Amino acid sequence: MDPASRSVDTGIGELLQHPDYSEGTYTMPNMTTLESVNCYAAALDFLARRYCRSDNRYGRISHWIMHNEVDGGLSWTNMGVKPVTIFSDTYIKSMRMCYNIVRQYDEHAEVFASFSHSWTDISNVGWYTSKDIVDLLNTYSRVEGDFQWAMAYHSYAQSLFNPCTWLDPDATYSMDTKYITFKNLEVLNKWALSKENKYKGTVKRSVWLSEAGVNSPTYSDEDFQKQAAGFAYAWKKINALEGIDGIQWHNWFDHPGDGACLGLRKYLDATYNGEAKPVWYVYQKANTEEEDEYFEQFLSVIGISDWNIIEKF
Repeated sequence: MDPASRSVDTGIGELLQHPDYSEGTYTMPNMTTLESVNCYAAALDFLARRYCRSDNRYGRISHWIMHNEVDGGLSWTNMGVKPVTIFSDTYIKSMRMCYNIVRQYDEHAEVFASFSHSWTDISNVGWYTSKDIVDLLNTYSRVEGDFQWAMAYHSYAQSLFNPCTWLDPDATYSMDTKYITFKNLEVLNKWALSKENKYKGTVKRSVWLSEAGVNSPTYSDEDFQKQAAGFAYAWKKINALEGIDGIQWHNWFDHPGDGACLGLRKYLDATYNGEAKPVWYVYQKANTEEEDEYFEQFLSVIGISDWNIIEKF
């Protein structure tokens, strides 16, 4: 949600901007006054009515990802500097409001909480940890009544610039790991399959890697191979873990705003014209009859002999 200074309608922007917003790309919605709450609810209701129609006239939204990387609230969902409990209280209100509105139009729609790859460590100064907010989500669900929220996790490599995610030093096979990356998706899988984390203790919450990818630091053949190997490695992990439901790769094309070349294709400019990178062909072969043969070339890049890479712990 844009702060008022960047809103097309500044009056609405002032209503929706959190009163303690201080900096960052986006603001936490204002949940402190009845007028602001009703304005926010009306906007959500408009979107739900339009994009959850039975005839799909305007397209469809089935995954409602609420805000972005909320462990980085200072940057992405700003409401000033707050203890994690105060921040999470407001965030959960926003999620539950969306859930209650959208489910009136589509009983199968899912509302996702969005997190970066930081689990028990912080990605940047002033951020929270993902696990602290996730644990609070569970606590609030038990106390106030559970709702079927889901997980939208951004399992980037520990360093966004290093495509060799299988070497991430602080992505360990501990439930208190500092980071969850492609290397240790087993931790997220175990979290999802644990009874205490399921909806009402019985229904697994959806877990999507809703923004994730690996970088090609340069356009050299070596870096292209490492990026392609990074996707092959991630794909084999995702397919082997029943708790992980899917991935949305970021990005389709390399984009200057990302700060890293995460695309399946090169820059969409006059020089490169969006030419496919090697990783694009790996993505194409995934989940086809050609996967096993095509993926074999990346075993030596990773330094393993086969794809038996799932850790039991």
